[in-house]
Amino acid sequence: MFELKNKSDLVKGGILAGIMEAIYILLVAMLMMNMEKVFPNLEGVIGVSMVLVLLVLSAAISGILMLGLPVLLVIQKRIKEALETLITTLLTLVGLFFIFILVAAIIAQ
Repeated sequence: MFELKNKSDLVKGGILAGIMEAIYILLVAMLMMNMEKVFPNLEGVIGVSMVLVLLVLSAAISGILMLGLPVLLVIQKRIKEALETLITTLLTLVGLFFIFILVAAIIAQ
C-alpha cells in the first residue's frame, strides 16, 4: 500500500481523482452518445437493462474514484486529511466543469 505523508501528496491525490473522474464521465458520455450506432435495435427490456447496468457500474466506479482515498484515510483515523482530499477532488471537478462550459461556449460560436 502507498503512504501519503504530507499535504502536497493529499492534494495531488485529490486532483488526480478529480481528473480521473472527469475522464471517466467523458468516456461514459461518448459511449452513451454512440450506443444507438452500435446497437440500433435495443428496445424493451434489454435496452432498459443495459442502461441500468451502465448506471450501476458508473455509480460503483465513480464511488471508488471519488471516495476511495478519503475512506482509506478515515479508516486510518486521518479525518481532517480525508476531508481535505475529498474537498480537493470536488473542487477539481467543479473547475473542470467550468472549463468544459468554456470550451462548449467557444465551440458553439
